[in-house]
Amino acid sequence: MKAIIKDQNDTMCRYEDAIYMQSGNVFLIEGELDIGYKVYENVNIEDLIESEPDGWTHIYFDVSFENSQYIAYCGETGYGGAGFVVLFNKSNRLYEWLIHISNCNNLHTIKIIDENIIVNSDEPYPDGTIFTIPIKNPEKFKIQNKYNT
Repeated sequence: MKAIIKDQNDTMCRYEDAIYMQSGNVFLIEGELDIGYKVYENVNIEDLIESEPDGWTHIYFDVSFENSQYIAYCGETGYGGAGFVVLFNKSNRLYEWLIHISNCNNLHTIKIIDENIIVNSDEPYPDGTIFTIPIKNPEKFKIQNKYNT
């Protein structure tokens, strides 16, 4: 996946708020925890890299959950308050997709339930936000918190 760079000491991802697909397709997203998020543009990863070659941030794999088919990870990035979720396919050994959101704060739990990945953030405090991400269509993810139940 071209949205993730790994070497022996570091892992980085693109810093745009987006859903990065294994195919190179990128769904740019906008929004906030209190109003929700939406896809506003569909671009190619090559175009993003060409227009902003330095647009990378460190990622830290804090929590994971594994089933027979996938490993789902979440964590934080080098930018304060930013988080990511990434899905790794165990059978083909590829990252299926990665979601980067700059204003989701601390993503601290993750699990796979049926065909969804469920991720919890601690923002807004104290109740947090639940992200429900369809494995096959991550661009259709939903959030639930005290602002939009």
